[in-house]
Amino acid sequence: MPKAATDVFANGGWVANPEPKAEESFLKVSVSAYDDKTATVKMPDGAEQQLPREDISPANPEGLTTQDNTALIYLSEATLLENTRQRFAANEIYTLTGSILLAVNPFENLPIYSEDIMKKYVGKKLGVAPSHVYGTAECAYQYLKQSGKSQSIVVSGESGAGKTETNKHLMYYLAYRSKAGGGIETLAEAILQSNPVLEAFGNAKTSRNNNSSRFGKFIKILIDKKGNIVGAKMNQYLLEKSRIVRRPRRHPARPAHAARPRPRPTTPPATPPADHVRRGRAQLPLVLPHRRRHRQERAGAPRRRRRADQVPLPQPVVGDGDAPDAG
Repeated sequence: MPKAATDVFANGGWVANPEPKAEESFLKVSVSAYDDKTATVKMPDGAEQQLPREDISPANPEGLTTQDNTALIYLSEATLLENTRQRFAANEIYTLTGSILLAVNPFENLPIYSEDIMKKYVGKKLGVAPSHVYGTAECAYQYLKQSGKSQSIVVSGESGAGKTETNKHLMYYLAYRSKAGGGIETLAEAILQSNPVLEAFGNAKTSRNNNSSRFGKFIKILIDKKGNIVGAKMNQYLLEKSRIVRRPRRHPARPAHAARPRPRPTTPPATPPADHVRRGRAQLPLVLPHRRRHRQERAGAPRRRRRADQVPLPQPVVGDGDAPDAG
């Protein structure tokens, strides 16, 4: 028997938007009654519908936001997106989901990156300070010093999501944490200044991003036992070769003054027909003169005429005396 929605669906619910190209992926509905299989919902346009119970996700109380999605009362895809949307509207672009940091590109400069803000995350555990890329870098730095084992930070996302900028802020924070002398500061600054060199060769403009990285980048930062940066190594992979302006030739390198070899014709030699192959030896067909003349006429060539000096002379008469008289 259906019961009133007074507990789970007291704050309404979320259903998938039936419009595939709509801006909103989920619609918030009010649930009047439900049972184990179906539920009666009221859509935003006022129409009531009967939907399967499993297609409705309970909604959190109105205005509830948290910096960690795992702290939500009801966690689902719809509530996760709603929490991230509300935080983004308040210029809070970072949201944690456990140890995973979600970042939404604001496409504008926000006053959330400076040394004064870095100081707030020094020695803090993940989740204690407001969610930030500095908090993730500090967490990896602390585990590195405590365990003595290498740590990894994977930055992934779609084109234009801000992966390259996030990498820069990670390295800036690690360089800030390892400041202990002029030499180390110079080394950390050299690592940071290497990014524009790689971007000059591997970045391109796309329809979604004016400075899109068209290659993968693996950065290994070497830190000693004291926590100071002593070196770095960068590897590039998955370069988008379709955007290369000019590719090198496959033949071996030669001096600049050497002349380029002329390309050989690639047309294969003519093969005689099978009916002209006799006794294992290829014999080309014989073209007779009259056939040659016909072919020339077909091709539009003028017909060769016999000249006057080529008229055959009469044969001489052989006799036993002088020529006979005219009479």
